[in-house]
Amino acid sequence: VFMHLTKKTVLIGVASLLILGLAAWGVNVFLVMNNAQQSFDKNFIHFQAKSDDNETFITQGIGKKEAYNLSYSPVKKTIEISKSTKNGDIYASDSIYGAAKVYDIKQNANRYVFITATKPIIVDFGITSVKVTYDGGHFETPYSELHFGETFPSEDN
Repeated sequence: VFMHLTKKTVLIGVASLLILGLAAWGVNVFLVMNNAQQSFDKNFIHFQAKSDDNETFITQGIGKKEAYNLSYSPVKKTIEISKSTKNGDIYASDSIYGAAKVYDIKQNANRYVFITATKPIIVDFGITSVKVTYDGGHFETPYSELHFGETFPSEDN
């Protein structure tokens, strides 16, 4: 049996493959975003403190020349944003917001709002990156460079 390939059949085949590819890409993007949000949820919001100095943080990829970090201490109920700058092998870290007292955390779909005494800190989970907006600026981190972690104890001591 010979299948006769017309331009129409070829076009339908190519279109089908394109649609399947886009669907797979869409599902992948959703899963990456959803996994990042679940990690954030687990590490930030539902975090059970094991010690007084316990902090959880969201940070950009280690090894970058400049990296932003957002840290939240459930025990002290404070949130802080710092910027680390790498010079050779040495990291210098500067606090650019905080440590502000957190009065409440509101979640609405892909957005988390940390209510503080000044303007709130907003963490938005976008399609390809996480954007953190604070009083005085914002930073954005692609999911591929995003890290969630915890420190026991924090570096303050």
